[in-house]
Amino acid sequence: MSKSRTSVAALLLFACVIWPVQPSVAQTASSAPGAESIERFKGDLVAPKSPRSSLGFQLGNLEEYGATEMMISKHFEKALKASTKSPVIIFKHSTTCSISAGAYDRLGAWLDKQGKDAPEVFLVKVRERRPVSNEIEARLEVKHESPQIILIKDKKTVWHTSHDAIDAAAIEKALGALKDGS
Repeated sequence: MSKSRTSVAALLLFACVIWPVQPSVAQTASSAPGAESIERFKGDLVAPKSPRSSLGFQLGNLEEYGATEMMISKHFEKALKASTKSPVIIFKHSTTCSISAGAYDRLGAWLDKQGKDAPEVFLVKVRERRPVSNEIEARLEVKHESPQIILIKDKKTVWHTSHDAIDAAAIEKALGALKDGS
């Protein structure tokens, strides 16, 4: 492995695995003198309803756009059944990875623009719902990646992508190809 690839791999390992277990600035500061003013300042910048990743990134709430969180196999069955009527997006998301946080935000922005025309979206938090994530990988025959979007129609994978390739243009192209092919 080249030196630059080793550096990138080490950086990703740090960003997605090691760094999230370190205490956040807010956690460390909460016991420091003046912690009250830090919390007040933090509250001014962050909308209370929006969740945060463990890295502290601001996240939109995909559930505001109608996404359903897959917590159990029954939810996966619901997604498969829904795909017999129209395309369904499954978004596999790691709550501890900055790359996944970016993809989450890009998907949320795209859903916001789509409004009622957006396909049904199912969210899988891969670290918290590993059995569901594994079932998706096995049944749809798509190697697990995170973040990852899987577009399904008629209970089959028709397209998937991951990481920085998750963006509005890619989703639009996949949905367009699906419409053109049907």
